[in-house]
Amino acid sequence: MKTKKRLLSILLSLVMVLGLMPGMSLTVYASETWGTNTTIDSTRTINGGVTVNDNITLTINNGVTLTVKEGISGNNTLTVTGGGRLIVYGSDGNDGGDDGDGGDGVSGNVTVNSGLITVTGGSGRRGGESEQGHGGDGGDGGCGVSGNVTVNSGSITVTGGSGGFGGDSIEAEDGSDGNAGRAVTGTISYTVTYKVVGGTWSNGSSADKTETVQDGSQPASVPTGMKASEGYTGGSWDTDPANATINEAKTFTYTFTAKPAATVTKAPTAKSLTYTGSAQELVTAGEASGGTMQYTIGDNTTKAPTAGWDTSIPTAANVGTYYVWYKAKGDGDHIDSAPGVVSVTIKESTSAHTHTFKLVEAKEPTCTEDGYDEHYECPECGAWFEDRSGHHQLSVTEKAEITKKATGHKWDSGVVTKEATYDETGIKTYTCSVCGETKEETIPKKTRSYSNDSDNDSSDSGSSGGGSRGKSGSFSTQSLDVNGNAFGGPSAGHQPDSGMPVSDRGGNWGSMSNNWSYTKSDGTLAKNEWLNLEYNGHTYWYFFDGNSTMQTDWLNYNGATYYFVPDMDGWRGRMATGWHQIGEKWYYFEPTAGAYQGVMYRGAVTPDGHIVGADGAWNGVGTTPESSAQTGTTANGT
Repeated sequence: MKTKKRLLSILLSLVMVLGLMPGMSLTVYASETWGTNTTIDSTRTINGGVTVNDNITLTINNGVTLTVKEGISGNNTLTVTGGGRLIVYGSDGNDGGDDGDGGDGVSGNVTVNSGLITVTGGSGRRGGESEQGHGGDGGDGGCGVSGNVTVNSGSITVTGGSGGFGGDSIEAEDGSDGNAGRAVTGTISYTVTYKVVGGTWSNGSSADKTETVQDGSQPASVPTGMKASEGYTGGSWDTDPANATINEAKTFTYTFTAKPAATVTKAPTAKSLTYTGSAQELVTAGEASGGTMQYTIGDNTTKAPTAGWDTSIPTAANVGTYYVWYKAKGDGDHIDSAPGVVSVTIKESTSAHTHTFKLVEAKEPTCTEDGYDEHYECPECGAWFEDRSGHHQLSVTEKAEITKKATGHKWDSGVVTKEATYDETGIKTYTCSVCGETKEETIPKKTRSYSNDSDNDSSDSGSSGGGSRGKSGSFSTQSLDVNGNAFGGPSAGHQPDSGMPVSDRGGNWGSMSNNWSYTKSDGTLAKNEWLNLEYNGHTYWYFFDGNSTMQTDWLNYNGATYYFVPDMDGWRGRMATGWHQIGEKWYYFEPTAGAYQGVMYRGAVTPDGHIVGADGAWNGVGTTPESSAQTGTTANGT
């Protein structure tokens, strides 16, 4: 007897060891209860059922299979994730008894986040036999899932259990066959995901969008109004979601096409230059396809400058080495080419020349002039030297290192030196707190009101300057601009000094509850468009949204960020350029007239040497930027 017990113990231990070895599966015959989230990291079979608490997450690791043969019960919602496989069978009914109905595969709701799920309801069994009485009815099949199914990712297959056959009777009637179980008692829904590549949704965001769609239905919230980012064009769905019938978790992607890069067809070459005392072009002109050649001078041959690019060929006068960067600036159908660089040296004149050395004492920068550290200069050729003996002539980079940029004016908040009237503009004077220099800014003429009183009825009418009045007194439309000044448009044939055409002439501004709109000269409201409008000899950019409301504050448009002055200080609605303090932070907007005017700098060095981060805000290092005057677009882009 002892020998048999010892042998049985050894066999049981061997079974347990084999069941736990890597690559082996473990079969558990007892039922289990899961009170918390559970992770399955090796293949298992549970012949008994599983009871779980409400809202349990079951994680089945990738490559692992969990089989449950007596159903999962007790849950409100069972969430399955991890990428593995789950197989669930409902318990089968018993033959010939009162409990012949099959059990549900899963009692409750199922959410699938990943993995391959198969659920089958238990089978109903045959009814009992009877020699004289009525044969027993067959058991009903169990449901696959007695609740709702939601598939976010992965897949699920659900089948109801089969019904049992009725029992036989020799003298009386045979029993009735059982009913097959339903696959799912609730609804089956799938998550539909929308992605955008190379652009944004209509609200400027590029984050994925999702919606839940019932099995066999079509999506109801397909995004529209997608916008291409800078450097992209076109755009289409990989599959049109509006016409798709959903029977699985599905992802639809809207992709914009990247514009091709402009090409430098003929690169500029360095000129062989000798000092003459006058400025000389450093390189030959390059040629481009799909864009225009641009140039700038950098500090080295490894990092291209972010500012200072221009179509003019760079020039220099002094002896030294210069790094001329070039690129093809893309047109509307192309992006910029990758930049290239050419090193150019202006050599000393071969004619006899002996440097003389004049001490230049250190000078601190002022608001308008650069400063520099102490050094020596040759009065004849302009070369800079480190010491009196002229042993080391400073290179272009070294000269830049000892040069201190002008700080720019620091203007106060300004004082009104001439009040505006209904007939004349006023003047606001600003004073620099450092050097005392002043500047003046025009204050627009005051606005006359054309509202109505409550004792006027709807039959009253009147106009002034093209305006109209109604009973409520809440709406006015006159030949006034957005700052309340008379606006009739420039005379026919007049060309504003921006060198760019005015978008519209002779239109009217109107306001509703301080939201401004613009009726163009053809009688239509400006809507979803930019307009370049003239005022006081300058032109200003405005943007009108889909509701025909003039934009104020921030605007994300085609992947770029703009700012429109929100304050009613005479500049409301006009696109910002140059430096602006917005809240507690400073931002820089491209001032140069052209396709990129008004675009906020991000992660770059501004033309005046300040650094802005990825969010566009100045990093606070160095002198405070000088706020830009609102002068509109002019011939030189100011």
